[in-house]
Amino acid sequence: MITVFVGEDDPTQALYIKRVVTKVTGKEPRIFKDGLSLYRAIQSERPDVIISDNVLPKMDGVDIARLVKYHEKTSTIPFILVSVIQSEQLEGYDECGVDGFLSKPVKAAELAEVLETFFGSLVLDDEVTSETPG
Repeated sequence: MITVFVGEDDPTQALYIKRVVTKVTGKEPRIFKDGLSLYRAIQSERPDVIISDNVLPKMDGVDIARLVKYHEKTSTIPFILVSVIQSEQLEGYDECGVDGFLSKPVKAAELAEVLETFFGSLVLDDEVTSETPG
């Protein structure tokens, strides 16, 4: 079973990402509303993939990614950073070691494609890839 952790404090975006991840992986992700809770859960439970907004209360996505990639037991977990700021403009992005980047608003097809690169061939239907944030 695939375990996905999502760091997103915006309820609309969190619900949208949750819906897309569930359709793509067949398993509902765990949603965390702040960076510190997300980081603590990563340390204790080790998910298969992490999707995190860059701007979160208590700890931002770049800092979480840097810590996750620094520690040997979590360094191989795929980390996808989400931001309204383009990756090349995001301070600390180059050094934080993320494995993927998605611009907001996240598009279902792009999220599904990124998840597929980490988990191989997942069943994608037109309903998933045509979905837009609401």
